[in-house]
Amino acid sequence: MNPILFRYGGFALHYSHVIFLAAFGLTYQLSQHRAKKLGITTADWERALTYYVLGAVFGGRLGYVLSNLPLFLGRWREVLTLWHGAFTVWGAILGLWLASLVLKKRGQAGGLDILAIVFPLFLGLAEWGRFTEGEGWGRMGQGILTWEYSGAARYPAWFFFSLWYLLTALVLARHKARWAGEHFLIMVASMALAALVLTPLSILPGAEALMQYAWGILFLGVAAMMWVKHR
Repeated sequence: MNPILFRYGGFALHYSHVIFLAAFGLTYQLSQHRAKKLGITTADWERALTYYVLGAVFGGRLGYVLSNLPLFLGRWREVLTLWHGAFTVWGAILGLWLASLVLKKRGQAGGLDILAIVFPLFLGLAEWGRFTEGEGWGRMGQGILTWEYSGAARYPAWFFFSLWYLLTALVLARHKARWAGEHFLIMVASMALAALVLTPLSILPGAEALMQYAWGILFLGVAAMMWVKHR
């Protein structure tokens, strides 16, 4: 599909831009609504959200740098240029968890379980944006799940990740947490399983795929330890 929704002169509005903006707006409003249901004031939640956003951004960037160290050897200043390269979901999750610890230490309302619902919702919508942009058609591939597009066989990796994340958000929204942190545990486990189940289908290069498996196994282990702790 044509990724450009509207063009005027040198300005082009992409489907992905609209989806990203909608994702931010929807997840922000939903998080505010859930915070009120849990008795967290708007001021406390917005303060907590600032910590979470910073944690996700810097954690996500750190995760990307650690996963791609050879790219930054001798070019360390590019670590701070956040617009070069990308972020990782795994680093973002670690950043969210660390932000929750800082909030707890400062005696402020956290609401980590709120983010456990809206974070996969945002990711699911964001991955759908990448899919509509064309990047989501993935790499050249073969097999029964490969799609034909513009005369070439391509694999829609981000399409499957998008559906997985959106389903995770739906399950969490309908599930009533029995203890603080349960929703976060389920989210972490779901993200880890997504990496282990969908990475073999995404036809990623060997090193990149191995890194995804490593993160998936690590976070699945973290989720298991969290579950044992609350048994």
